[in-house]
Amino acid sequence: AEYHKEYYKCNKKLFLLKVFRGNGINNQAWKLSKSLIKISKTFKFYDIMFQSAETLRYYCSLKGSETEYDFYNKLFNHAYKTYEAENYSDELYRILTIKYAKSVSMKPELIPVAEDYTKQLKMLAMKFDSYILHYNMYRVWFVSEQIKGNYRKTVEVCEKAEKYLFDNPPFCQVLKLAEFALNKMYCYMLL
Repeated sequence: AEYHKEYYKCNKKLFLLKVFRGNGINNQAWKLSKSLIKISKTFKFYDIMFQSAETLRYYCSLKGSETEYDFYNKLFNHAYKTYEAENYSDELYRILTIKYAKSVSMKPELIPVAEDYTKQLKMLAMKFDSYILHYNMYRVWFVSEQIKGNYRKTVEVCEKAEKYLFDNPPFCQVLKLAEFALNKMYCYMLL
């Protein structure tokens, strides 16, 4: 998929950027950071974006360019906060699946936890435009509905997730679609 290819290329360039910066090759680091910002904005690679913006704001401070520094500092802060939200969404999904994975039997004690996680991620998804965050929100949401035994609602959540993926073509990946399709099939068997 194009998304994965671009992410791989960006990580190779990010490594090179760190080499340039560590060896004082400032012009190349500056150019590479700017190109990484452009790609990371297109694909919403917030981890790449905040690291590239950090390099650019560093060089702007060395140049004494306050206006450019402010621009890259704002970009850095936005990308970093979004990256933190993405990681938090992944953390909540992992915690929930660890508790649920040992057995798919009904676990009423997990319902309040799953509902709270879903609520938190829905709020974060309204605040941050992040593919990873939205993806994890839908995953936590459908697990929450499965825990409650609400299989019709689980199917609806999976369909919303599929719509999100189709509405965001750069991020629509076969494996992600398959995950939601398999969960729908599982739910249809239980209805």
